[in-house]
Amino acid sequence: MPVYDSPLRGEPVWIELFSSDPGRAIHFYSELFGWTDAPESSQRAGYVNFLLRGRPVAGLMRNDPASAMIDEWTVYLDVPDAGATCARANRYGGSVLTSEPVANLGVMLLLRDPSGSLVGGWEAQERGGFEVFREAGAPSWLELHTRSYAAAVRFYENVFGWRTSEIGRTDEDRYSVLGTWEEPRAGIQDAAATLPDNAPSRWMVYFGVSDVDRAADRVEELGGSVIEPPSDSDFGRVTTVTDPTGAVLRLMRGNR
Repeated sequence: MPVYDSPLRGEPVWIELFSSDPGRAIHFYSELFGWTDAPESSQRAGYVNFLLRGRPVAGLMRNDPASAMIDEWTVYLDVPDAGATCARANRYGGSVLTSEPVANLGVMLLLRDPSGSLVGGWEAQERGGFEVFREAGAPSWLELHTRSYAAAVRFYENVFGWRTSEIGRTDEDRYSVLGTWEEPRAGIQDAAATLPDNAPSRWMVYFGVSDVDRAADRVEELGGSVIEPPSDSDFGRVTTVTDPTGAVLRLMRGNR
C-alpha cells in the first residue's frame, strides 16, 4: 500500500478491472506492466489478483455481457462501515449496485455517484488493498473526471468522509484533492468542458511507466489503442489508451 504519515478516511485502497475477456486482459497487462496473475482463493470464483514483484497491485473480475456494464477500471475507497456508507450514498444522490461480503477478507460495495461514475467501497477485515503505488507498473494517480463537479465533491465528502482541498484555477477548470496539495491521495476534476460528448463521467487510473512513448507503442502492439498520444503536462508526460476490450487508462511518468 502507499505509505503515508497517516491514513485518510476514504482514501483509495484497491483498483479492479471489469473485463469481458479476462484471458486477453491478463496477457495485455502482464506484457505491458510485468504483472503476474494469481487466482483468488476466496469464494469469488474466477477472480484474479494481479501481482507486481509478488505484491498485490490490482484485481480482475469477469464482466458478464448481460450486465450492460462497460469494461472499465474501478477505484475502491476505504470505508469503515459498509452499511452506513450505502445509506449515505442513497441520501446524497448516489445509488447502490451491490454490497456483499468476500469470504473473510471484507465487504465489497459498488456504487454510482451522482454523475453516474462507478466507484467501489471496501470495508477491510483481513486484506487492506494494493501494496505498490507510484512505481512503474503500479497505479500512480487516481482521478474522477466528472460533469457534475459540485455534486461529486459533496458526495465524496459526505459519503466517504473526504476532506478536500480545492485548487481553483477558473470557474470552468476546478480541481479538488483528497488531503492536501502537498500530499494528495486522489483528485476530482471538473471535466464538463473537456469530456467528449459520448464519454461518461468516470474514475481514471494512471499507471506509472518508465517511458511513456515506448509504452504507448507497446499498447498498440498488444492489441490496445492510443486515444490521446503522449504529451507533456504539468505533472509529467502522459498518454490515454485503451486495453484490447476498451477499458480506458492513462500511462504517465511524472511527479503526481
